[in-house]
Formats: sequence, C-alpha cells, structure tokens
Amino acid sequence: MNSKVLTRNFFLVVLLSIFFAFDWAPFELPKSISDAVKTGNSAQLAKHFFDNIEVIISGKENIYSRTQAERILNEFFSKNQPKDFVILHQGGKNASQFAIGRLSTNNGTYRFTMFMKTEGEKQLIHQLRIENEIE
Repeated sequence: MNSKVLTRNFFLVVLLSIFFAFDWAPFELPKSISDAVKTGNSAQLAKHFFDNIEVIISGKENIYSRTQAERILNEFFSKNQPKDFVILHQGGKNASQFAIGRLSTNNGTYRFTMFMKTEGEKQLIHQLRIENEIE
C-alpha cells in the first residue's frame, strides 16, 4: 500500500473511533419524574420504578420492592421537604439513561441520581441514589 492509502485509512479509523466513542443519544428526564422529586411526591415517583429497585440514601443501600421504596422515599421527603430540584446532567446510550440533579430541601442539599432503563416505551428507574451534597 502506498502512503496515501495508509493515511486515508488511518483518518477513517480515527473518525469512526471518535464517532463510536461519543455515541450517546440525547435523553431528557420525563417531566413527571422531575415534578415528583421537586414536590416530594413519592407515590408519583414510584410509578416510574421497576418492580425491584436499588435505593441508596446517605450510604444506606438495599434492594426494595416498588412499594417498599415508595415508603422509604416518603419517609425521606417527610424529613427533607423539597424546595427545588434542578437537573445537572443527563444522558443515555441505547436502553440505559441517567439523570443527576440537585435537590434542595429544608434540611440541606442532596445529589439525586437516577439510573433508568427503557422498557417498552417507558423509562423505568432501577437505581436511585440520594447523597448529601458537600458545598
């Protein structure tokens, strides 16, 4: 092969590598989910849970049924009444999505992270993480 062909093939490989490295599809968190977090509505949020969901709140981690997770979040929201919720980052690839937000409450600010998977036409949350945010 001559150097022109090698150079062209090299650039083609580089371009394809860049294309596949950044193959993240745009994702926007459904408004019903962000509204549920913003208002502290655990029942509305639970409608977007898988049957079993991993919940991590301030380092305490377990896998719960949808009903159990709803109760745990209801307790969290009772102690930490939401004032505001802002999405900081969100994205996804194929059937997996994530959203990271800042939840401001009467007791402090929390990083609120959700990992979702698409099932049919719906994005369902399979992991929920709430951590104290260090300011």
